[in-house]
Amino acid sequence: MRQSDSETRGLLHWPSLDTVTNRSSEGQGPVETNRLSSMPPTLKRGLLCDFRHAPTGGGEEPEPAMVLQEALEPAMCLDRYPHVQLEASELLLEDGGSALATELNTAKLALAYAGMEMNDLVVSCGLGLAPGSVPTWLLDPMRLEEEHTAPGVTLALLPMLNQVARLLAAGRAA
Repeated sequence: MRQSDSETRGLLHWPSLDTVTNRSSEGQGPVETNRLSSMPPTLKRGLLCDFRHAPTGGGEEPEPAMVLQEALEPAMCLDRYPHVQLEASELLLEDGGSALATELNTAKLALAYAGMEMNDLVVSCGLGLAPGSVPTWLLDPMRLEEEHTAPGVTLALLPMLNQVARLLAAGRAA
């Protein structure tokens, strides 16, 4: 049974080996027109993400939150929710590696569970290049493997649309 836009909620606890996340997505309902005119244009409708680490849970991290937002927006049918601001919160409980890829996968499941209309489901993974005489690419490396890899890549795809939603690379190759 589909809830109304003002009641749409999704909460998901996603353990992925050693990386555990809590994800919630919530539709804030229609924004009143008097509040709408005072809001910045970017907040009038759409998706707003925040990302926090446990146990402190303090402080929003702007870069992962921005990556989540930029990767999820192309997958969502935001035009079906005019004047609605969706808020998505990520809480990383334990980082066992490939945290951003896990967060993206958790986010898509929470949004789908909340009943949000989507063009496609974001599929993401992490890659790391392990050093050695024969370099090896590791798929969704664990935390210890991530610390010893030279470059790391997080890739978010929209498979049905055949598009790359987000590509994030860090580190340097020799």
